[in-house]
Amino acid sequence: MQTTIPTIRPSRLILACSIASLLALSSGAMAASDWVGNTSGDFNDLSNWSFNPTNQDVYIGISGNNGGPSPFRATLSSNLAFGIVDLQVARGGGPAIFNHTAGIAATGSNNWVDVGTAGGNGTYNLADTTTTGGTLTGFGLGSGTIRAGGGDGGNGRLYVGGVDFSNAGGTGVFNVNTTGTVQVDNDLVIGTGGGTGTMNVDAGIITTGGWNFIGKADNGSGNGTLNMSGGTLTNTGRTYVGTDNSTGKIVMSGNAIYNNTADSFRLGHNNLANATIASISMTGGTINTGNFFIGGNDDATGKGKLTLSGATALLNANGEIWIGDNGAASYGELNLSAGTVQANNWIAVGRVGATGVVNLSGSGILKKTGGGGSHIIIGSIGGNGTVTQTGGQMFTDGGGNILLGENSNSGTWTMSAGIASADQVRLGAIGAGDGFVNLSGSGSITTGLVAIAATNDGDGTFTQTGGTLTATDVDVKASGGASVGIYNLSGGQLIMDGAMSLDNGSFGFTGGKITRSNAGVITFNGNLTIGSNAATLKLDTNKTFDVNGAFNITTGVAFEVNGITIPSALPGVLQTGSFTLGTDDSIIGTFSQLTTTLPGLVDLAGATFISEVAGETGGFDPGVDRVYWVEEDAGVVSLQYSVPEPTTFGLLALAGLGLASRRRRK
Repeated sequence: MQTTIPTIRPSRLILACSIASLLALSSGAMAASDWVGNTSGDFNDLSNWSFNPTNQDVYIGISGNNGGPSPFRATLSSNLAFGIVDLQVARGGGPAIFNHTAGIAATGSNNWVDVGTAGGNGTYNLADTTTTGGTLTGFGLGSGTIRAGGGDGGNGRLYVGGVDFSNAGGTGVFNVNTTGTVQVDNDLVIGTGGGTGTMNVDAGIITTGGWNFIGKADNGSGNGTLNMSGGTLTNTGRTYVGTDNSTGKIVMSGNAIYNNTADSFRLGHNNLANATIASISMTGGTINTGNFFIGGNDDATGKGKLTLSGATALLNANGEIWIGDNGAASYGELNLSAGTVQANNWIAVGRVGATGVVNLSGSGILKKTGGGGSHIIIGSIGGNGTVTQTGGQMFTDGGGNILLGENSNSGTWTMSAGIASADQVRLGAIGAGDGFVNLSGSGSITTGLVAIAATNDGDGTFTQTGGTLTATDVDVKASGGASVGIYNLSGGQLIMDGAMSLDNGSFGFTGGKITRSNAGVITFNGNLTIGSNAATLKLDTNKTFDVNGAFNITTGVAFEVNGITIPSALPGVLQTGSFTLGTDDSIIGTFSQLTTTLPGLVDLAGATFISEVAGETGGFDPGVDRVYWVEEDAGVVSLQYSVPEPTTFGLLALAGLGLASRRRRK
């Protein structure tokens, strides 16, 4: 498995083979013209150069020449009047500044633009430096265009802060605020070879035909930063942020766009020895990519962190998003408090032994599109994944499941607020993985099926202390085998329009409510044990329950019956009746006023709640006592009531009230 970034591709082979001989040449022996600036700041004025720069390397700020401001700073304000080879700003010198306000400049085919190399300190301003305005650059909008290479798909590169094949480092800054373009035939490298590079983009079109590196190690670790408040950068190759123990960072805001759809975006690649984690922060802007990897990938371990905190921030992957991949040392983290992260294929949190963490809050949206053949998986192929949701949304759009635990790993989803939805939520989803869901607060999950211990070898535990789970069906240890499925409901609400299947799994019902979203039967397939009289079956007037097994109510139970009414007493009438609450195969325990409650019951008669035993054995006077009770008889659980006519004293009282009323009307 490849664990380092290859620096030699076919287009670089000739360069790599001849690099030793090139480095052996002294600067004096190389054909290079140095900026002197004795006449003016006009880049096109040949008298400002140490000798005619036509078809030569041009150096601004070579060692011993700072490139301005005195006598004059190099400024290009019209099309470059002569051909050049390499354009280098502060090659071993500086601090040097090159202002490119307008016009088109280009190096030769396969040649480079370097800013701050060989220990130099250089700045390239592709902007109108005579005015202010840019958020990041501080300069006004220029119209200049720079091309590194001949535009022929060759090896033209742009280096900012250090250069490959040298460990001398350097500090480079490239400011872009232009209506023009930055065209790089091959690689864009920001911070390499011991150097520190920064690119600031307010406006402009940037295209790169090779690989982009923001923080690269080549003859020394680099430190690279890409800041974008606007403009569009399109990379037709691969993008790396923080490679081989270099430091890499991207900060995006405003309407900036980074396109990388033809390949992959790799945040944190072979950088475990670097204490600074590779990072991308987005308060705005858009990243469009193929696959997006945070903290390792198929080729290498790594550490990476992505943060979205602005409503307009968007990461859009046409392929997959992996958060933590390839080995126990790899770590990926996504912090999403606003904006959207979406993939058109799998989203994996903690993969191949790695650790993946997602913190979802505020108005953030984590979304998987692309149909039912791909899913959101938390803890995949031996990795450990954690999703902590305190707000926002997580869902599969157009099909797909949320899976927790695959192949001897652990996936945990803790939700206290926000919403989520998927076709299915499966715990212990694949192989011997373990899945855990902790639902509390105001969190809300909607799904067709919750499968707990979904495979023969996978374990699952669903713990609900609050929030709402809306599921057509709930299967606890649905697969049988050696797996262990547990669902503990102690608070919140389970809305279940289908059935709960208790296939030898454990369902601890000690609080909260179980109901359905519409009229019908709440079905339990298997034995149902109520663990506390705080556990409530919410039936109202249009729902019943059906326990296809033993119904154990030894510790008590609550039946919420909003709208069910015990009628008031009527003269001359003994009113008795019942309301069916549900059915069972058998029952353990009895109902009593001490352990059974009926919240929501309307008692117009002022009746007394008595025990099942008293109700069934006639332990009350039907001519006098107004009573109600819950009983189970032949598999039917019902609410019974008995309301006799008012007593003689009561009738006299009623008559007196009537007479008084008539007298008052006189």
